[in-house]
Amino acid sequence: VTSFTGNSFTPATINATGQYTYEIIDTSTGCSLLATHNVLPYPITNVTAQPTQAVDCFGNSNGQLSFALQNYTGSYDYEVFTSPGNVSVLTGTSSLTTFTTTSTLAAGNYYVVINENAYPEGTITSPLITIDSPALPLAVQLVATNDRNCLTDIGTILATATGGTPYSGTAPYKYELSNAGGIVQAFSSDNYFENLSDDTYTVTVTDANNCQISDTITVGLDPSPEIDLALINPC
Repeated sequence: VTSFTGNSFTPATINATGQYTYEIIDTSTGCSLLATHNVLPYPITNVTAQPTQAVDCFGNSNGQLSFALQNYTGSYDYEVFTSPGNVSVLTGTSSLTTFTTTSTLAAGNYYVVINENAYPEGTITSPLITIDSPALPLAVQLVATNDRNCLTDIGTILATATGGTPYSGTAPYKYELSNAGGIVQAFSSDNYFENLSDDTYTVTVTDANNCQISDTITVGLDPSPEIDLALINPC
């Protein structure tokens, strides 16, 4: 590969792997010494990513991912991109082999780009990962029947929730009923409220991720019955 005459030697730049032999010759005696050295492939740096926290409520941006580097130690710059779009959403510098981002990511697909600040100073990209979210926002529909103008309260409210992240089992959501005076019925799986007087009520729904939504409805009062009196044959 190279040769040099003198008492010092600067190693040659070797651009390929393989076995190399060094021969040192004493020019005054002709004696020589052989030494071999194997140049191995430099370990290929790899980066993997995985979601560590899904978005809890539809529309929130509190997802999180982590990534891990293999065969590299040292400082590096990282950048998190959306896909599609390739929009940069997080940047930073670290020297940790496993790094977890802040909880600021919306639902979607992401990849991580690493720029090594130490040898071999390469740039590597992780595969795509997906941060999940509820498919639909939490919603509630309310239907009320009026109270009657009698001594007994018979108004009702039926609440039907959809979306979000339902609880497992037969009771996917929890419902609370309140009015200006406070809580009428604490959170439970019961979505049918009865024996209500005429008033304005608020129904609050929560799902398995503790996401909440509220809506109001009025239980009206049926008109008072009227009696028409007529005098017949006043004799």
